[in-house]
Amino acid sequence: MSLLLVSVVAVSSGCTSSSIPGAPPTDPEADPTLSIAELTPVDSALNPGQETVLRMSLENRGSADREVTDIQLSNTGLLEVESTSCESVTVRASVEGSPGRYQCTWQVRAPEASELTVSDRSFSPTASVTYDSALRTQNGVPLRFRETNQLDSVESRSFSFSNGELSLSGTYDFPMPLSGSPIDMEVTVGETGRMVETDGSEMSIDYRPEYLVSSDCPTSLDKPDVGRSKKFSCTVSSDAASTERFSPTILYKQTRTQSTTMTVQKR
Repeated sequence: MSLLLVSVVAVSSGCTSSSIPGAPPTDPEADPTLSIAELTPVDSALNPGQETVLRMSLENRGSADREVTDIQLSNTGLLEVESTSCESVTVRASVEGSPGRYQCTWQVRAPEASELTVSDRSFSPTASVTYDSALRTQNGVPLRFRETNQLDSVESRSFSFSNGELSLSGTYDFPMPLSGSPIDMEVTVGETGRMVETDGSEMSIDYRPEYLVSSDCPTSLDKPDVGRSKKFSCTVSSDAASTERFSPTILYKQTRTQSTTMTVQKR
C-alpha cells in the first residue's frame, strides 16, 4: 500500500465561512472527488479467441486537478490483456460545471476454446485508479490571540470541513491566550474509495501558518477504519495579540475501483 498525507490546509473541501466576522467556518457542500464514470467492454459476450476493447472514463467534478498515479486492471482470469493506453495523468478540475475527463482503454483477448472447462465462463475484470487527494480549508479557521488579562469572555467554537472522502472537525477557544491553547480535532474516513499507505503512513498533516504551531502537533496519522474517526490535538500560540487564519491540510492517496462483467462462450 502507499502513503496518505494529511495537511492542515486541505485541497478539496469547498468550505465557506460565515458572514459574521470571526465566525467559525462550516462546510455546507463537499467538493466532489474523482470517480470512475464508466468501465464498459465494447463486446461483453465473447467467442473464444475474440478480441475486444474495455473502455474506462474518469471524471473530476471537483475544483482542484487530480494527479492519477497508478491505473491497474485485475481479476481478469483467463482474459489476456494485450495492451493498454491507461497511464498516470492529471485529470483537470471542473470548469463551469463541466467535469474534467480522462478516457483510456485495454485491448483484451478471450481464451481459446481449449482453455475453457465449462460452456460459459464469466469474468469480472476490475479497474483500480489511485490518485493524490487532499482535504483543504479554503478560508482557514479564524483565531484571535489576546493577553491573559484581556480574556474577559471566552467561548468554545467549532469547525467542520469535508471533501466527500474525509471530514475534519474541531473545537477551540475564542479568543485564546498568547501562551497557547489546544485545537482538538477529529478526522473521519468516508465510505467511498480506499486509502493507500505510502512511506509507512496514510495521512500527512500540514499546518499554516507554521509560526503558530507547537511541536506537539502531529504531522502524520494512521488511517481510521472506514466510517470511523481518529482524534488528535494541536496547540497554537502567538507572540503578540493578533487575529490569524489557521489552515490544516490532510494529504493522502486514494484508490477507487469498479468492476464489469464479460462472458466467454465455448462453442
